[in-house]
Amino acid sequence: KGKIDTFHDIQPMEIPPGTVLYRVVDPGSFDNSICWMTKAEFDKLKSKDDWRRHFAVWANWNSNGEFVTYTVPPGKPLKVWEGKAASQNIDKTDYYLEGGARQIVLDPAHLDKGMLGKRQPTNWGYSSFGETLDLVGVPTLKNYWFESKK
Repeated sequence: KGKIDTFHDIQPMEIPPGTVLYRVVDPGSFDNSICWMTKAEFDKLKSKDDWRRHFAVWANWNSNGEFVTYTVPPGKPLKVWEGKAASQNIDKTDYYLEGGARQIVLDPAHLDKGMLGKRQPTNWGYSSFGETLDLVGVPTLKNYWFESKK
């Protein structure tokens, strides 16, 4: 709900079993969230700047530094929404991120924790603008799976 605004265009699609999806995360991000990409899109990224600009991800949303993979399990396809990432701008300013990369948004409840890969470094660093960060213990490369408390 409300995530359609992250798309320039959007279409429902089914990801076949065995397909590997990628998600860029920061050390405190949940692995099982809504935003993912294909291997082809991930392989196009050469820097943090590429990722922020083409997927329109502000630094305060996700500071990056790591990525995780998810393999669609055997049996049935994963139903997702796919399309070009919309531009994002900061309210009442001229600052914007262009978007345009093909993104995938899915319902995290449809993910199987057993199909999640181990976190890996992006090798883009953890800071966004050269600020001083407390990196004691980073990278931990530890997976974080959100589980609702029912």
